[in-house]
Amino acid sequence: MDAPSTSSQPTFANLTPLRIGTYALAVRDLEKVSAFYKRMIGLEEVGRTLSEIRLGIAGVTLLHLQHRPDAKPDDKRSAGLFHTAFLMPTWRDLACWYVHARAAGLQIERAADHDVNVAIYYDDPEGNGCECYADRPRETWKWAADGTVYIPSVPFDLDTLTREASAGTMSAED
Repeated sequence: MDAPSTSSQPTFANLTPLRIGTYALAVRDLEKVSAFYKRMIGLEEVGRTLSEIRLGIAGVTLLHLQHRPDAKPDDKRSAGLFHTAFLMPTWRDLACWYVHARAAGLQIERAADHDVNVAIYYDDPEGNGCECYADRPRETWKWAADGTVYIPSVPFDLDTLTREASAGTMSAED
């Protein structure tokens, strides 16, 4: 029997019990921003009131949008939320998401190889930073003597994801 493909295996982060809870974002256009996260990320509406929409997966809220029509646009030079981050279950999922996002016209800001993962950065319609990423296997991470993980940030060639998604051979080592 062939060894299982690393592109469809759960990652260290998926199996680790530590999790970030729900993100809450104040947004000026509740319906527009909600539609973006549904279309681009695949989140489902979990609940809503007149001034809030909760989005998530399988009934679990991941993003709580709060309607604040007077909210000021985010100033990237000030303190605050850097970006929301969505962990894709597998490398194959990240590749397929990227192909979907590109076909939908999403403007990608940048992609980075952090050695422990590959991350794709973009903005939502109101300029809130977002990230979709997939982890590499934990056994490939580089650890320092003091127990910290080496996490560089170098550009990543997104064409790799396109090729891998169409070939169906995405490898976490790529």
